[in-house]
Amino acid sequence: MSILIEQLTYAYMAGSAEAVTALADVSLTIGEGEFLGVIGHTGSGKSTFMQLLNGLLLPTGGSVVVDGFDTRDKKQCRSARALVGLVFQYPEYQLFEETVARDVAFGPKNLGLSEEEARARALEALTLVGLDPARFAEKSPFDLSGGEKRRAALAGILAMRPKYLALDEPMAGLDPRGRRQVLALLQQLRQETGCTIIMVSHSMDDVARYAERIAVLDHGRLAMLGTPAAVFSEMETLRDMGLSVPQATTLAALLRARGLALPAGIVRMDQLRDALTAGR
Repeated sequence: MSILIEQLTYAYMAGSAEAVTALADVSLTIGEGEFLGVIGHTGSGKSTFMQLLNGLLLPTGGSVVVDGFDTRDKKQCRSARALVGLVFQYPEYQLFEETVARDVAFGPKNLGLSEEEARARALEALTLVGLDPARFAEKSPFDLSGGEKRRAALAGILAMRPKYLALDEPMAGLDPRGRRQVLALLQQLRQETGCTIIMVSHSMDDVARYAERIAVLDHGRLAMLGTPAAVFSEMETLRDMGLSVPQATTLAALLRARGLALPAGIVRMDQLRDALTAGR
């Protein structure tokens, strides 16, 4: 099963004189269990793309089909939305209930689960994100630290047991330690649940380290799609789009320019280290 995206187009205020096309003719397939990074400059259509994945926005052209459910059909869209959990930037701003457990249980209750079933899922999700239910379940969400709020908000999505997890800049506003913790958590969730992760990020190093494929959006169009090594090998093209490349890629290019023989496709610091120490 997969998310099949064909000639996807979306225009805000479609049909009016003020219509603005945010996405145009985007086609790709997101495979089950993969980690897809999505990059692009501000205004390239990344957030619009993510909202189209779970039917929060509906295509004005083309289609999004999630495991056979077409989001353009009202009944099928509900089924598709249940499969795709969408996490916005600063998801902690969406916390609102009196206790953490009730907040996390809100989504499952909306899916029609009983109070008891929803709470059981909430406690399970809190454990998944590293928030001990015995300590955090009855706390007010507003008494949590910034990193704990981010985890609680993510638990609220996980409690609905999505097959696909779509994250729009999940590390926004976090310090380096918080970023590492969230990324490690995503890897852990993927290993434990088998969920697919689609992640928008402005950090080329994060994308290079974790993504198996990268989709590059430029002015609403899919400009590139490939492995980190293939995408970041196009340094000049990316820079023309206003995008950077991972630090390891930049450093490797500088060393090659000084005559050092290094293999192509270096995107992570561990790859650069291994290349530099090979043969010693």
